[in-house]
Amino acid sequence: MTYDFRHYMLVPKGGKTGACLPLRDGMSISIQAGQRNYSDPRIDGLSPYDYDTFEVGIWNKDEDWINPFMEPDMKHKSWSTYWTEHDLVAGWVPADVVQEIYDDLRESDETG
Repeated sequence: MTYDFRHYMLVPKGGKTGACLPLRDGMSISIQAGQRNYSDPRIDGLSPYDYDTFEVGIWNKDEDWINPFMEPDMKHKSWSTYWTEHDLVAGWVPADVVQEIYDDLRESDETG
């Protein structure tokens, strides 16, 4: 069973809401929301379900940032357009698109 990505996010007391989740091939995804993030609303400490958009970053097993807009195997994905050729992170990514990114890149399990 694949959970909504927000199920894995920490809800700190007064701090930003976020998670770093493992993906396939040693990649990881950072999903953040709060006052100093490219999210909506830009308020710290809310439940992940209270945010409409999130800041998203992806890095590889060597901990180098990945820009999906520039990656041959990702640039055809509709969600890659949330990055430009110069971005390390994507801002204001809608929750349903974050879920799509997570589902596309996560390690598959017995449910697919």
